[in-house]
Amino acid sequence: AVVSTQSRSRYFFLFSWAQRCYIEHNIVSGRIMSVSFTGDVCTHIVTCHSPTNVSTDLEVEQFYAELTTCVQSFPPHDIVVIAGDLNAHLGKDTCNTNAYYGSTNRNGQHLLDFAQENAFTIGGLKFNKKSSKKVTWTAPNGQLHQNDHILIRSKWQNSFRNCESYIQPSVQSDHRIVTATIKLSVRANIIRPKVIKYDWEKLKSDPTTATTFHLQLHNRFSSLTVDEESHDLELRNQHAYTNMITAINDTAEEVLPKRKKSSLTAQILSNPEYIAAVKVRDAAAKSSHTRRTRA
Repeated sequence: AVVSTQSRSRYFFLFSWAQRCYIEHNIVSGRIMSVSFTGDVCTHIVTCHSPTNVSTDLEVEQFYAELTTCVQSFPPHDIVVIAGDLNAHLGKDTCNTNAYYGSTNRNGQHLLDFAQENAFTIGGLKFNKKSSKKVTWTAPNGQLHQNDHILIRSKWQNSFRNCESYIQPSVQSDHRIVTATIKLSVRANIIRPKVIKYDWEKLKSDPTTATTFHLQLHNRFSSLTVDEESHDLELRNQHAYTNMITAINDTAEEVLPKRKKSSLTAQILSNPEYIAAVKVRDAAAKSSHTRRTRA
């Protein structure tokens, strides 16, 4: 798929299966275009070309204003990836040690501000790569630079698995291919109800506890009424069952102690065979230490 803007060309090459997921594209300006895809989670890819570092402040600010408007137009739960030549130098003075440069230039600071304000993660800072995997552009004088970047909405940063550049294959350009690996990671926070386990063995081993439990259970169950006037037998049985479970749980909470968690470690440590093996080991170690000391 090839799409052209008014001032420069933007290209998206899609596999056949990706074309089936294609929704639409949107030309935001001569420097920004987005493509949207459907799936388990909708994905929006924004390709852009920032003004150079010698451009006026007005040009750069206008570019980032348009980019901000573009990414904020997407639903907050969707995946948003930004990829392009952002002409931004990110340095270790304002970023982490994964930065390629020693200091950040003006465009780099604009990119950092944009990422912070719009909650984006920059791939070049997330992954620790050797310098050859960070270089994205070779200047006419032969100097190597990292101008191209890939960002992902921070909500999905755990799905961002890799980001690096490649010297080969050559695409007949002074820019290198920059790739990102994104593996969708969807985790639902499952809140499980807290289950309290009681020591029911007490009813067998302790006659006093058993007597108290039976007496209180009888009193509680007797105080719970069932709608005798209801002609719906199934409904009456359901009410009776609910009342019985409520009475048992309330009585257990009041009379029975909570069951202690079984500890496999404690069982092993109390095993006679294990204790004997430990004694043999300690005796052998002590004997060996004594022989070395005498020597």
